[in-house]
Amino acid sequence: MSGPKIAVVGCPGAGKSTVAALISRRLGVPHIELDALAQGPGWRVRSEREFRPALVERLEASEGWVTCGNYEALSGGLHFERADHILWMNPSRSICALRVFRRSLRRSLFREELWNGNRERIRSLFSCDLESNILLWTWTQHPVYAESYRKRLLDDRWREFSTREALETWLEDF
Repeated sequence: MSGPKIAVVGCPGAGKSTVAALISRRLGVPHIELDALAQGPGWRVRSEREFRPALVERLEASEGWVTCGNYEALSGGLHFERADHILWMNPSRSICALRVFRRSLRRSLFREELWNGNRERIRSLFSCDLESNILLWTWTQHPVYAESYRKRLLDDRWREFSTREALETWLEDF
């Protein structure tokens, strides 16, 4: 029997990586972090031509997996198409923004490496550029993600979770 294939999505700060890592450990399936595939050195976003084969390779390497991240434009929705379950982590915009602020501040102060040598810089939190300020991105894009994903809840593979408790209840019944 093959393992479950689960995609975890949501805006920045929604808890995607944390939830995917938790599910991966509980179910014993690989955790595929899409940010690590998409973000090249120097924060260069890889092209679809680079990203998609790397994603396919990881999805096909195991009979079950958990992805975290969105990247639908780069993947062509491939991880959604192959998923048995799609979990939309949807805490409030203010919770996501607070998480992103704390996380980015910690990462900046301690010079934590994220993927492929990339590190967040504290000055990015004060930039007016939407593309370089993850906090501004989170605040402005939260409703965009919500509008996009809310429409997909008609597909019975999609589930929305606004609290960790709701997710834990679902996982107990899984």
